[in-house]
Amino acid sequence: MSENVYQAPRVWGSDPSPRGTASFNSTPRRRSAMAGLQWLSQAWQIFARSPGLWIGILASLFLASIISQFVPLAGPLAQNLLAPTILGGLMLGCHAVAEGDLLRFDHLFAGFTRNFANLVILGVINLFATGAIVAIALIAFVVTTGGAFPGMPDGGDVSPDLVVPLSIAVLVGLLFFLPLSMANWFALALVAINDLRPLLALY
Repeated sequence: MSENVYQAPRVWGSDPSPRGTASFNSTPRRRSAMAGLQWLSQAWQIFARSPGLWIGILASLFLASIISQFVPLAGPLAQNLLAPTILGGLMLGCHAVAEGDLLRFDHLFAGFTRNFANLVILGVINLFATGAIVAIALIAFVVTTGGAFPGMPDGGDVSPDLVVPLSIAVLVGLLFFLPLSMANWFALALVAINDLRPLLALY
């Protein structure tokens, strides 16, 4: 049997998924590129065990996301702050299935009953970090334009004078946003499943 290289230690508790803090090994492990294919294969197996329920969960999440956009300011803000909580619940559902348990619809809300405060803190950190990245990108745009903003030509197309500043601003934003996204890729699972503190999980 092949080793599940992404599976957290199995320590059962009373929550929707097992806690793994006590035996969690934070030492990085080097894996071959083929481990990524194994990960995708395992993910498909998790989905294939309850495809209808997974689709129902994701459809409900998509509908709730659309509805939240109709609430001015508070809706999008709540969506961004609670995104780690919702995604953490989905990861708890994945982890439960990987451990041989059954997926339940209430796994969608599992993040509200387990590590809720830390997941919200993770959302706050991401919100401020994203805002800082946007500000840095805007500063890069202003610097490259010399503080002058060329007007938009007729037809609404982007002015040729703005192409280079906009490109630089986007690249500067990506320079900071990609590491943040990579850190969150693991931080969500580490907070939700392994009970790590948000800053430690991001680090």
